[in-house]
Amino acid sequence: ELKDPNSMPKIMFWTFVMILVLYVTAMAVMMGIVSYTEYGVVESPFALAASVVFGGAAGQVVNFAAWLAAVTCLIGEVFSPSRLLYGMAEDGVVPAVFAKLNSRKVPWVGMIVAYVIALVFVFGAFLVDLESFYVVLGMVACVLGSLTVLISLVSSMLYKHKFPEEYAKLAWRLPARWIMYPLSFIGTLLLIYSILESSHSATIYTSIVTIGLILVFYRFYALPKLKAKHGGA
Repeated sequence: ELKDPNSMPKIMFWTFVMILVLYVTAMAVMMGIVSYTEYGVVESPFALAASVVFGGAAGQVVNFAAWLAAVTCLIGEVFSPSRLLYGMAEDGVVPAVFAKLNSRKVPWVGMIVAYVIALVFVFGAFLVDLESFYVVLGMVACVLGSLTVLISLVSSMLYKHKFPEEYAKLAWRLPARWIMYPLSFIGTLLLIYSILESSHSATIYTSIVTIGLILVFYRFYALPKLKAKHGGA
């Protein structure tokens, strides 16, 4: 859906850099306003910092902004899976119905499915006491997301050597690869360790089972489909 798909890597890189800088800066400012011991017993650290500096009304404004941010994240989580399912359907590894597009070239089936699942999880939290379930679900999602980053890093490194001609034609390349890759690997591994180290056994077992199911799905369903489409390559 991008007018210039070649701009996507550059957009993603600088977006992550901007988010990192803003988040680290915000955390540094917060630590300078209120003692870190106080943040451990409040539900909204940013609102607490705003209340200390600008008064109680500022804390409410920050809470409202956080609510808007959560809504925009939910919207993003609805759009992203539909595109992923569309690409997988194009490769034949999920039902072809997810490759259907509307008049605006939007994968509407995947979007509806993602929207319904999101609503179930959002409203399920109000109907049933599932606090432990959501904690485990969130931690497992963090583990799987970190593993996805590791896979992406390895894939991007191998891409240059396996497809040198395509790599040479790329419109934009990662700057300072010699330092970016090691830092990315170290940071991701530390993130996975910190998640598992602070998690309950349920998170670890659930992560292992989920990864196992994904590998079984890939080996016995997705891989044969990919080989059949690409002539056994």
